[in-house]
Amino acid sequence: MTAAVSASKRVMRDSVRQHFPTGRTLATMLTHVSRGMSADGLLAVGAGDLDEAGIIQLPQFAIRDFEGSDSVNRIQWEGESGRTVRVIAYGTTTELPWKVQDSSLPELNGTLVVTFDDNGTVIDGDMPPMIGADVAGNLTAMLGADVAGRSRMGVTNGNPLAPTVTHVFSAAEAERRLRRISEHGTAQMFALSGLLTPYAREAVNRASTRVYREIHGLDVETSAAEHIIDEIERDSVLDELMLGTRQTDSVVIRLIRRVAATDATVCKSVMQFIATAIWSGAETQVRHHIGDPHLGRVIRRLARSLGTLTGNVEDDANNVLQAYRSEFPEQRLGIGRVIDALTAGATVHSQTVAFDIDADGPTKAEKA
Repeated sequence: MTAAVSASKRVMRDSVRQHFPTGRTLATMLTHVSRGMSADGLLAVGAGDLDEAGIIQLPQFAIRDFEGSDSVNRIQWEGESGRTVRVIAYGTTTELPWKVQDSSLPELNGTLVVTFDDNGTVIDGDMPPMIGADVAGNLTAMLGADVAGRSRMGVTNGNPLAPTVTHVFSAAEAERRLRRISEHGTAQMFALSGLLTPYAREAVNRASTRVYREIHGLDVETSAAEHIIDEIERDSVLDELMLGTRQTDSVVIRLIRRVAATDATVCKSVMQFIATAIWSGAETQVRHHIGDPHLGRVIRRLARSLGTLTGNVEDDANNVLQAYRSEFPEQRLGIGRVIDALTAGATVHSQTVAFDIDADGPTKAEKA
C-alpha cells in the first residue's frame, strides 16, 4: 500500500527527529503509563478481590513500518474499556481480541489467547506487530528478536512490551502488585515528559519566530525573522508548557495521559499526534504570553487587507472592528480584542520597574 506523505510528516522527519524520542522508546514508556492508569482503575473498583488470580499486562502500542520509519499505533483491546491491565481467574482461558488502525496503513486485527491453570501460563494466538516481528505479529519471532530501543541521548529504553501474567495468591498481594504497576506508570509519565523537553524547547523557539513573522506580515519563508519573545521569556513559556502554572496543569502531562488512556482511539501515528500537539501547544502558549487574542491572526489579516491603517491605534481599531462586523455579522467582537490584536508583541520586552532609591527624600515636584 502506498500512501502520500503529508507536509507535516516531512517536517517531523527531516528537521525535528533529533529532538524526539524514538518510536520504540515512546511505545514502551506510553505502555507503562497506560498500564499504570489501568491499574488505578482496577484499584478504584476493587478488582483484585480474587483469592488466587493472574494479573495480565498487555502492550498498548504497536510499532509498524511506514516508508522506512517507525509508526507508533494504538492497540485497541476489546472489553473492559480497553484496559491494558486485567485480573483473570485461575483455571481459565481468556481470549483478548485486538485491532490496530492507522489512516495511512491497512488495519490489522487478531486475538490473543491466555491460558492460566495448573500447567502454568500459556500466551498464544496473534500478537500485535512489533519491531522484529512479521506483519501478522508472530509472537515467537517477536520474543526472539533484538528490539531494544535507544534514545537520541544514548539511553537504552528497552523494547515494546510483550504481554505478561503475574500469579498472585491473595487479594492483598494483588493490590500490592497493582499499586506497583501504578507507581511505575507515574514515574514513566514524568520520565517521558523529560524526554519530550528538547522537542518542546525547539517547538517554542520555532513558534517565537513564526509568530513574529505573522504579526509583522513577513513571508513564511523569511529566514531573517526575529523572536517575538527573548530567551528568558521562551524559557518561561517552556516551563508553562511542561510544568503548568498555579492555574493550569502541564500541557504535556495532559497530552501523555490522553494518549495513554485505554479508551481513546487515535487512527494515526501516535508519534505524529504527540509531535503535532506539542508544536501547536507551543504556539498557543507563545501567543498567550504576548497577550494575542484568539482571533488575533484573523483581525490582523483583515487589517492588512484594508490598506488604510494610519498608525493611530484607536482609529485603526474602530475601522477594523467595523470591517470585521461587516464580514462576520454573526460573531461578537469588542474593541478591546481588536486593540490587543493590533498591538500584540509591541511591548513584550518592556517592563516597568519601580526603584525607591530615597524613600525619605523629596519628590521631583517638591524639588521643583
